[in-house]
Amino acid sequence: MISKINSYCPMISFGQHIDVNSISSNENYSDKVDIYTNNRESNLRDKPSFMNVIANKAMNLVDSSFKSLDNVLDLSKSTSNKTLLDPYDSPSALPEQSTQKEPGKIKYIVKGGLNELGNIALKIVFKQAEKQNSEFINEEYNDLQKTDKDSPEYIDHIIKIGKKLAQGMKVDSAEVNIEDGALSDIANSDESCIFIMNHDSPIQDAAALGIFNSLLYNEYNKENKSKDCPRPSIIVSNNVLDSQTPKIKAISEKIGCVGVDANIYHSKEGRNLNSKQLEPVIKDFCADKKHLFIFPEGQMNCFKNSSFKERFQAEVGSMVKIASLKKDRVKVVPVGFGYDKNDSGKTAVKIQIGEPVYFIKDGKKILANAGNIRLDNASENYKKFFYDDGDNQVQVKDQKDKYKDITNGRENLSSKEQAQYIAGALAENLNIIRDEAIK
Repeated sequence: MISKINSYCPMISFGQHIDVNSISSNENYSDKVDIYTNNRESNLRDKPSFMNVIANKAMNLVDSSFKSLDNVLDLSKSTSNKTLLDPYDSPSALPEQSTQKEPGKIKYIVKGGLNELGNIALKIVFKQAEKQNSEFINEEYNDLQKTDKDSPEYIDHIIKIGKKLAQGMKVDSAEVNIEDGALSDIANSDESCIFIMNHDSPIQDAAALGIFNSLLYNEYNKENKSKDCPRPSIIVSNNVLDSQTPKIKAISEKIGCVGVDANIYHSKEGRNLNSKQLEPVIKDFCADKKHLFIFPEGQMNCFKNSSFKERFQAEVGSMVKIASLKKDRVKVVPVGFGYDKNDSGKTAVKIQIGEPVYFIKDGKKILANAGNIRLDNASENYKKFFYDDGDNQVQVKDQKDKYKDITNGRENLSSKEQAQYIAGALAENLNIIRDEAIK
């Protein structure tokens, strides 16, 4: 769990408060400093310009419009992602084709209009961000053009930009469960990870990711591994990159942002683009040269009436399946982002780093460990699958080194079907960590 900040009762095992400004290779994080971020206007100055106000109102309009139209036009029903499988599901219960069908003409026009409004708002925000931070952006743009990605200086830029992103959104510190040792374990290993994160608030999630990356790569600095540690590959929507100013886009791509077609209704061209973009990323991941950072909900995050499992897109399962063919094991770390307002009206940022979920190819089987699945926060099927001894008594066990066939012994499955079981397990784990972060 995440402890409440200030007037709330602290937890013993969680919730160390990190001062973002103090992140450096010599910092031991012994001081506890609260962390806050403003809501929609978190990327603006204390006195936002007229254009910033318009941009934020447009973002709020997009959010509220999606929620309203979700009820009126059944947008979420036409895009519901019912392709994830748990160990007790049969592939035969799924429709032959994905239920992510093309919507009717009215729904398509409405959604397209809302997306365009969101893109316009993003362009305004990025333009104002460059105007307000021109000195920093010009300096980073020029320095990064001369910085080798394999150099320790590149990692310093990752940390610096992550801190700046958080500060630009009025973030000073974060509540993170670093005392659990997750970050140090990652930094002490040479193994690449896929980090999957919930996507409840796109604007605030960017700040939270900046904080997380700064903390992660600072750990590599402390271990003197900044030269050889895996570099970041952050999977983002092309809409976001295309909304950025040329200099901000160049910085984003230099620090690892990879643009993909995140449209809910994939075209053939979009699928081909994604294959082209992700092939070298997965190759570097398999060689332990890259960490992958993914928001598996993507644009499905706007459909709040759908369950988390329905918003979670199965493509990340395919990435794990492909990587399992070349790696001894695939390590996936769920990271939950949560936000909670305090008495002053600001939003406290909370980051919960989960236990790793490992996937191992064993002949035609895909084995997985329980990860974060425990009795008090998992669905019944997954609790039964990992903990039931067969006598109808569910008991807690140490599952860290125990693996089970995630398809529950099913044979003759296609790669796509195996990926759906993998994605189901990942959605379960991330949902658990998300719940911990938002408590």
